[in-house]
Amino acid sequence: MDEEVKEVPTLHKFLKRNSWLLDPRWNYVDDEVQYESELIEEFGDQVDIGIEEGGQIDFICLGYGATLNVIELKRPGNPVSRKDLNQIARYVDYIRTIVGNDPQSSYKNVVGYLIGDRLSRRSDVMPLIQRHERDQIYFKTFRDCKRQALQIYKKFIEILKKKAERTGDQRISEGLERLRKGVSETEEKIATESEKE
Repeated sequence: MDEEVKEVPTLHKFLKRNSWLLDPRWNYVDDEVQYESELIEEFGDQVDIGIEEGGQIDFICLGYGATLNVIELKRPGNPVSRKDLNQIARYVDYIRTIVGNDPQSSYKNVVGYLIGDRLSRRSDVMPLIQRHERDQIYFKTFRDCKRQALQIYKKFIEILKKKAERTGDQRISEGLERLRKGVSETEEKIATESEKE
């Protein structure tokens, strides 16, 4: 994931392909570009929506079941501020209004995720995060996404281990060893990053 998250456009593609990093239940999501367009139309001239040089915006809308998820991505390296938290809340509130006014909408719930490197150390940021969580707007770090992926891989490794023992299949055992090595290397990298902070 490290190499794939250096630029926001690449991160968009990565999260659309690997949406389970935000929620393990998301094995398939719908890319809801019409809601992205609504946000650009509503907030484009009022708020810095992060339009990149290639026309890429800093949020995506992904639908899963009856929930529409508004996901705002902050560039790695920059702390998430109160302004950023208020911005995702405005996006979510606006989309909730659209969904709530559309009797044909398949979505019954709108949830927000703000993904960034770390939180600002200002004292007014944590209370706002706690208020937003009560309103189903969540903050996750890139490291949180990595940790979640590791937990899922560890569960998968346990399943493969049992299957390898049961079947004696050498290919499964070899694949299992590659997975274990990759998970171990990633855990070491996360530990090193944590020590630097």
